[in-house]
Amino acid sequence: MLHQQTFESTGDDEMLFDDTTPVTFGENKKSNCKMNKNDLSTQHSNDDKLSTLFNTTGREKNSTGPLKQWLFEHQHNPYPNEIDKQELMEKTKMSLSQITVWFTNARVKMRKENKLPLNMYAKKKKKKQHDDSFHLDDTLSPPHSTQNLSINECPLRRAPGTEIYRDSKIGCAVYEIDGAQNKLYCQNLCLLARLFLESKVICFNVSEFLFYVLMEYNDNDQTEHFIGYFSKEKDSAFGYNLSCLLCLPPYQRNGYGKLLIQFSYELSKLENAVGGPEKPVSDLGHKAYLSYWTWALLNVLKEKPEIEVDELSAITSISTENCMETLSSYGFIKYWRQGHFVCASRKGVEARLQELHAKKFLVINPQLINWQPRVKGKAGRQNKTFAF
Repeated sequence: MLHQQTFESTGDDEMLFDDTTPVTFGENKKSNCKMNKNDLSTQHSNDDKLSTLFNTTGREKNSTGPLKQWLFEHQHNPYPNEIDKQELMEKTKMSLSQITVWFTNARVKMRKENKLPLNMYAKKKKKKQHDDSFHLDDTLSPPHSTQNLSINECPLRRAPGTEIYRDSKIGCAVYEIDGAQNKLYCQNLCLLARLFLESKVICFNVSEFLFYVLMEYNDNDQTEHFIGYFSKEKDSAFGYNLSCLLCLPPYQRNGYGKLLIQFSYELSKLENAVGGPEKPVSDLGHKAYLSYWTWALLNVLKEKPEIEVDELSAITSISTENCMETLSSYGFIKYWRQGHFVCASRKGVEARLQELHAKKFLVINPQLINWQPRVKGKAGRQNKTFAF
């Protein structure tokens, strides 16, 4: 004996329906069900309200109802196995290929809209006549974002590798990560950088690189947040001390990019090597480097206005080419007796430094760096010492 579908309208915001009526999604199709003329107007008005809320009418309610119910009950793992598919085939009278295609399209739609299915089979509600019925809840299920799922599944609460720097004054820490030992983490760093850097090419061959990750930490709740990173080759034939640099957009224009650049040169000083960025350098990267080079060179010229370019390069670990490029823009380079010399007045240097200090500029404390170089003097610098 067939059970007749009955609907009762109790208000504009509420609908009660019988527990045998599935609520699903689908295209508008004509129903083959035959109804009495007296029930047709009531059924039609309720169908319009149901269609407006959930875009469901006709045969789709009976065919995809069990599929929607299964998807809601298994929303954290919406991949039915063979046994589940056989049971759904019996309930829906659909073929195996149709069920497979339906679940594929449903998962694509869930990922695209970044939300879960509607709570189709909502809580049970008692009517005043004490008969059982279901109350239709048209709200979305609680969202489960990718970030929350990753936090629950990933045991890491800090960057892997070795902590080589921690400064409570600026609230930052730096971790050194070997690409050969933490391959997956470093590959993810490269893929993240590729979202913002069009010239980023190397994303999977990370074994020959070292990664230095800058983290912002809070002592109160013991949490750390990723700010950016830079990578460099373990043994660069050209003496590059930085291959790729990334600072996330929320942390840009706060001095973190120049902080990473300064940290790469502090490591070069410990290696007793002259370094520089890997070429070609982007326009935005060149602007950040030019700002750091100016700050580092002018701090030396403030104490020693007349100095050779080679000696200035040895003190700052900035290549002579970059020293010449930076100081020439300020007119501090003089050519005499087949050599270039730096000649700057103290007032001019102090005026330039004041302009730089007006901007936000974070400074690394070299005494807090806990790091030993792998290979000293790998860039081929002459073993000369300069008094400073």
